[in-house]
Amino acid sequence: MKKVWILSILFILAGCEFITNAQTVTVLIPTQSPQTQRLNIIDQEGRFIEAPIYEDVTFVYWLDEDYRFLSELNRLNLDLLDSYPQYAVYQDALGRTILPNVLNMNQEQGKTVLETLGFGVLVFERQIQESTPDAIVDYGQFMIPGQVIQNNTTVTVIVSQPFPFPEFYDYIVEVPYDGPRLDVERLGRVDQAYALTNGAYRGTGYAFNVEYRPGRRNVGGGCIDGDTSIFQYPPEIFSRIESNAKSTRYFNVDTPETFSGGEEPFGFLATDYVCDVLERAQSIILQTDPGDNLLDRFGRFLAWIWVQMPGDEDYQLLNYNIVRRGLGEVQYLFGAGETPATVYQDMTYTEWMFFAQSQAEAEGLGIFGTSLDPYWDYELDRP
Repeated sequence: MKKVWILSILFILAGCEFITNAQTVTVLIPTQSPQTQRLNIIDQEGRFIEAPIYEDVTFVYWLDEDYRFLSELNRLNLDLLDSYPQYAVYQDALGRTILPNVLNMNQEQGKTVLETLGFGVLVFERQIQESTPDAIVDYGQFMIPGQVIQNNTTVTVIVSQPFPFPEFYDYIVEVPYDGPRLDVERLGRVDQAYALTNGAYRGTGYAFNVEYRPGRRNVGGGCIDGDTSIFQYPPEIFSRIESNAKSTRYFNVDTPETFSGGEEPFGFLATDYVCDVLERAQSIILQTDPGDNLLDRFGRFLAWIWVQMPGDEDYQLLNYNIVRRGLGEVQYLFGAGETPATVYQDMTYTEWMFFAQSQAEAEGLGIFGTSLDPYWDYELDRP
């Protein structure tokens, strides 16, 4: 230690500067042409380097070629350097500063660095999967590390926050089924499911089996959104459906939209849930509603959708499950559900739908709660 102090005194007498925690060092940024004057520097361990200088350039941090920090504030730490660093944070005569790379720092550390350099800092929190909580993951306003910007600029940093759930299916609460059951006696021939009444085809309450092809509609699958699907119908039903997509609209449920330009929070989440259930179901049954129109005003088939999941003996009403999980609400009461064909335990299917909604509201699920949709950018208010 005595030798270090002796060396330090000798370097200072020779015109060298000794770096301490309270000092800054004026040197040349590598992209500028060197001048003849050079600054001789000795670090606190007694080691020596020299660097060209500009009088109007003040280094605050030493950075590597990716603008990441190699030293603490106002300190040259040669333990972290193999050679002279390529870049450094500086303030020049024009009042400009290199924007340092604070990515992966925690919010407090990154803000301290930027505020020390004289920047204002605006923080946006964003839920980012598989990221470290409270870490700075990006600059906003299209700024990047290494960019030369004016001093006293306000910069935006994006800080990661964990999802309230690790995967979106963990978020869709698996509520034990507590809805109506299918009356299997209503399962009959396809031609029993509808009748021509006063010049219009109407449902009878009978049900029939359909197949489902996984995948989105644009690749030939049946997945459209949370309240509309395409099935592989018996020829009699296929010929009656007038919509171009040959789709089925679910009775008495409306989920958030997913069409381009009209997307809403929870729309894609509801879509994924419904399409996943249909893909995994070992049996799917469509039931018409007695006395109600066979088609809606867009020519789509109207139905109660029953699914038998692997390991289950009974069928569950998918219309009910969507609302019960807070992925949709009761709307468009096409299905009256006021006949014996659509009553279970003294409640009509419509009453069961409202029961599902009241339970979802009480439990704060989905659109009825405060949880966030992992598909939604709440900062930009878009998917």
